[in-house]
Amino acid sequence: MPKVSVIIPTHNRPDILSQAIKSVFNQTFQDFEIIVIDDGLIARAEEIVKSFNDSRIFYYQNKTSLGAAASRNRGASLARGQLLAFLDDDDSWIDRKLEKQISLLSNSSSDVGFCFSGVINCSEKGKFNTEVFAGTNDYHLISLTRFKGFLTSTLIIKKKAFEEINGFDENFPSHQEAELIIRLTQKYKGIGLNEPLVIMNNFSTDEHIGGNLERRIRGREMLIKKHFQEYLLHPILLAKQYFWLGLMYRQNGKFSLAADYFVKAWRQDKKIRYTFHFLWAKIRESKQKILQSKFFRPIHFGTLLRLKYFNRFLILNKKNNNFKNILDAGCGHGKYSKLLADYYPSASVLGIDILEDEEWGNYPNKNLCFKVFDLKNFREQNIYDLIVSIDTLEHIVDNKKVITNLIEALRPSGLIYLAIPCDKTSIHIFPRRWFQRFHDWESDEHLGEQPVLDELKQEMKERNLEILVSRHTFTFWGTLGWEFEFLLRGKKLGDRLNIILMPFYNLLCFLDIWLPIGRGNNLILARKK
Repeated sequence: MPKVSVIIPTHNRPDILSQAIKSVFNQTFQDFEIIVIDDGLIARAEEIVKSFNDSRIFYYQNKTSLGAAASRNRGASLARGQLLAFLDDDDSWIDRKLEKQISLLSNSSSDVGFCFSGVINCSEKGKFNTEVFAGTNDYHLISLTRFKGFLTSTLIIKKKAFEEINGFDENFPSHQEAELIIRLTQKYKGIGLNEPLVIMNNFSTDEHIGGNLERRIRGREMLIKKHFQEYLLHPILLAKQYFWLGLMYRQNGKFSLAADYFVKAWRQDKKIRYTFHFLWAKIRESKQKILQSKFFRPIHFGTLLRLKYFNRFLILNKKNNNFKNILDAGCGHGKYSKLLADYYPSASVLGIDILEDEEWGNYPNKNLCFKVFDLKNFREQNIYDLIVSIDTLEHIVDNKKVITNLIEALRPSGLIYLAIPCDKTSIHIFPRRWFQRFHDWESDEHLGEQPVLDELKQEMKERNLEILVSRHTFTFWGTLGWEFEFLLRGKKLGDRLNIILMPFYNLLCFLDIWLPIGRGNNLILARKK
């Protein structure tokens, strides 16, 4: 039987697994077996494992993705060694790691259950070594404090001790190794080796279990809850855990929850530091609430103004409340479809577009559905009570036929709401060369006809429609807002200025609707006779 079983869980990254395995085969201590547990369903690692062609390496696939904790537990259940060593697939070992740690464990007493070491951290910031408490000690209080002090890839645990505490808790989304060590140190002493024996990859990536802040927060909260009674015996340690949770929530932009944890920390240990962090979190929370209010809510000006017109002339028209079938022709992200479904819950709303958008799946309305369809092939008769098309038809060559088909799909007395840009009457405020990026896009995308408003009104009348609303949008005020917001957009300082300027942009929208100056884009609301 091998002295030590090396357990390597891997998940959808076989390209980096080979380096981890090589570092095991390069050990000066060679009495081992390697157990690779493949938890990835997209990119399997079987070929990588086979390429080593060594009888000491064993490969197992999980039928479903179980997570790191369950994969390590499965590896431990298959292990034949007296000792269990764990290695993450993106880490690697210094060549004398097993030799040094196994020597210490082999000469230890029965009350010692594990050994751990320092690491070489590699990240975007460079390399640095971590230090750990050295020697044979009762590490329990340290385990309650320093969750990063016992990293998985440094651990070698006596199999008997691992089985006695039932291994990793598979319910944890993160902090599995920290929680394991808390239970392990309740029963066993450990040996710390203050020497970096592991090269740890700490580059930012969602594949890294610790790289997701939401998971880290949930894992830490679960750990404190599971061992809460013990933490109550050590209020200063509990205060530190609450403080760290506050910092994590603050980093995640959840300032109210951060403030709550800073208060909890202060109640356990009345440090002025916790008070200052609480006050700063409340200031950030107030700032966030102000900037997320409707006056400062960040939104592109063009989207904002189109939405204002949509609400003013259609959604807020209380007379239009008997619709049964509604079509959003060229729905894009589906935001207008969602608004229609919200406002007319008894109507069936269909959004169609030539390409599927990932946001379609975010709308839970039961009366709303989406369909991929080319409007050039749209052929229906007397189906819809309302048809909406906002900034879509200018993308379609020969869109007059599309308008005709949309009108034919209306029932008698049905409404059609069209918003179509018109470059012939567009207003220019700032120099055109400042908008070259937009105009390059516009020349590639705006391929359809863009009639002036009078021409569009005449076409509607010829198709037997009664004009209810016909007006220009994006007049002087709207163009001023769009150009100003566009010039600032995408720049770090500019995006912040745009948030501060949102009340000003809302004022420009109000002026564009109620006090228009000059010509602009086309808006038509008409009823089929």
